[in-house]
Amino acid sequence: MTTDQVTLIDDMLEDFGKGNLPAVLKRFHPAFVLNPPESVPYAGRRVGVEAFERWLIELGSLLELDKSDHEVLDGGEKAVLLMQITFTSRATGRSTAMRVVEVYAFKDGLIGSIDVFYKDPKAVDDLFDR
Repeated sequence: MTTDQVTLIDDMLEDFGKGNLPAVLKRFHPAFVLNPPESVPYAGRRVGVEAFERWLIELGSLLELDKSDHEVLDGGEKAVLLMQITFTSRATGRSTAMRVVEVYAFKDGLIGSIDVFYKDPKAVDDLFDR
C-alpha cells in the first residue's frame, strides 16, 4: 500500500462525512465491487459505481451511521480500515455500536473493491422489524 492509498481512503471518508457523494464516488474504479455482510437487509454484492451509489442511497434510507473514529492500516497490496460505527435504524430508532472492518483493494489508483465485516452483524439486523 502507498501513502496515496491511505490519503485516498481518508479523503473519501472526509467527503462521505460531509455528504459530498460526487466527491466520494470519483475515488472508485468503474468496475468497483462491494461485498457487504450477508445477514443484513442491504446485503448482496454490488458491481460498478452506479450500483454502489444506489446501495449507499438504500443504506442511508434505512440507517443513520455515526463514525466515531477510524484508522487505516497498511496491508501491502490492500488496506484495512478499522472504524467504530453507531448504527441507528430510521424506522425503529434502535441503535447499536460496534467495530467495522473494511478490506480495500485498488485498481488503477482508485478503490477497486471493499469487503465489509461487522463485529456483530446480527445486532445490526436486529435493528429492523422484519
